[in-house]
Amino acid sequence: GSLVKIYIDGIYGGKTEILTDKSNTANFALRSFFSLSRGQHKVYAIAEDRNGKDSQTSEVLSFNIELPMPAPTMLKPVVNKNTSVRQPFIVGLAKNNSKIKVYIDKKFNGEFGVKNNLSGTANFAYKPVKPLSGGNHSVYTVATDKRGKQSQQSNIVNFSVRGWAIAQSAKEKSNTAARIEE
Repeated sequence: GSLVKIYIDGIYGGKTEILTDKSNTANFALRSFFSLSRGQHKVYAIAEDRNGKDSQTSEVLSFNIELPMPAPTMLKPVVNKNTSVRQPFIVGLAKNNSKIKVYIDKKFNGEFGVKNNLSGTANFAYKPVKPLSGGNHSVYTVATDKRGKQSQQSNIVNFSVRGWAIAQSAKEKSNTAARIEE
């Protein structure tokens, strides 16, 4: 039967609607209407009952606004002597000390830790767990730091696995051509 008023760095930051729950204790969430700068901030709450009477100030909690974890940058897949058309290297760049999760066709495919570089930006190459089917595919990644802070999704790279399909169709044509000659 109360509403909750939130104060951030001592400034009023908004209030909830009247909260009710049969247990007489209700959870709440409130999105602040102003942007916060990077750095340390403090927040506290005051409950107000239906008669307008305020509670004591809650415990003051501190929190830190940080820059977001940078998303990896994806590059075009690479096929070389260590890969195949159906299992190309998924390549990109990420912040040092990152764990990278790879999503192919919007499905989780695997994860790994990057090998750090003196520059602070690591390059990576990931080979899909299983060979990909012929056709069009998309890949993106997400980075996580050692504390569990996760980046936004990277750019999406679209690519085609056509070499395998072309090889199969060329093989079929060559079989057909051989039958004609016979």
